Amino acid sequence: MSSPKPHGFEDRDEVRRLQRDLDEARRKQDSRDESYAQLIRTVAELKAEMAKLQPRLKDKE
Repeated sequence: MSSPKPHGFEDRDEVRRLQRDLDEARRKQDSRDESYAQLIRTVAELKAEMAKLQPRLKDKE
């Protein structure tokens, strides 16, 4: 059986674990936010390209 930790150490370990989990969750969210922002930029670029091509398509009809 392991020796008990002095009072309060369990709480500090738990706080460190929760802080690590929170930091990891924030990193993942930041990554998702950046991916979403990139997706929005790509869609905007595609819409701009489509707007440029639209007159050409009408000319060919």
